[in-house]
Amino acid sequence: MDQLELRTNMVLDFLKEENINVTDLDIISARSGALPNMKGGAYRINDLMIDILENRPIFQHAVNLSSIIAYCIASPLGIPAIIYDSEMMDEFEPYAKVTGLEGIERIPGCHALNIKRVAREVADKLGAPLESMNLIVVH
Repeated sequence: MDQLELRTNMVLDFLKEENINVTDLDIISARSGALPNMKGGAYRINDLMIDILENRPIFQHAVNLSSIIAYCIASPLGIPAIIYDSEMMDEFEPYAKVTGLEGIERIPGCHALNIKRVAREVADKLGAPLESMNLIVVH
């Protein structure tokens, strides 16, 4: 969290170097960070998410700054900041959470967007609907 200002300025400097004016943006999408288990999909970044990431994330990691940076940039502009398919997305079957230690469940965490994209590409190449396939995708 002590790098929030530094990293926010790095993002703003990069956008400026690329001639992207933040006032031209309609929405900002970011990685979610270590938020508690969520279903897949889009979520608007809000004060509760920011509070969790700042004060009680599932784990400490630089990725926790992503949503906060997006929110810091979007809020003054009056535009939404969102996350999509959180890294902590929990769509695991109950048996996938078994650790072998009583009372301790596996905490889901993966790069869901990448995994879904690869699965869609495979389905497209094979000419079959994704829903009809049984795939193992390893990230």
